[in-house]
Amino acid sequence: MRFESKHSYFKDCARKLKNFKTLCKTLAFKHQMLQGYLMSQSFFDAAVLVEKESTFEPELYSSDIQLCLQGLKFSKTDVKVSPSVTYKGTEYKAGEFVFLGCEDWRHWFGQIVLVLVHHGRDVYLVMKKHETLFLPHLHLFKVERFTEFTHVKVDFLFDYCPLHSYTKGSQQFLVPKHFLCFI
Repeated sequence: MRFESKHSYFKDCARKLKNFKTLCKTLAFKHQMLQGYLMSQSFFDAAVLVEKESTFEPELYSSDIQLCLQGLKFSKTDVKVSPSVTYKGTEYKAGEFVFLGCEDWRHWFGQIVLVLVHHGRDVYLVMKKHETLFLPHLHLFKVERFTEFTHVKVDFLFDYCPLHSYTKGSQQFLVPKHFLCFI
């Protein structure tokens, strides 16, 4: 194969790979992958998809939620509230749980109460923080008690995957979809 100036992409690939035995196959594969990437659309439609949004009026909510949101300096025009938001392909709904962390064998989960969208790109979750008990023989978490309201930006969650709760009698249980690393 001649490396002419019009084949600069192939020259660069050959130099970087340092594999000259299956050069034609490797270059053809890499070129097909590049063309596929360039012709494809983005995997996600948008970073934030909001359904049924409305203007956030903090005075309509309980004093506990207002107290929780005091640290966030939002103006009413910048923030929208929604029962369901899809952020980077993951849908967050009111009533679902997200993992907040653990300390001293206590695991904290947050039950989503509100989903706030700031400037159309930053997603904040207002949650009821619950202490849970891990049951290793069943590999699930039993929701023990409500502690306080808290908020967190979705980018700073320990685990991005929301969980549905299962109720048996008066008890709530959470089954993780994958392993949660407790570091």
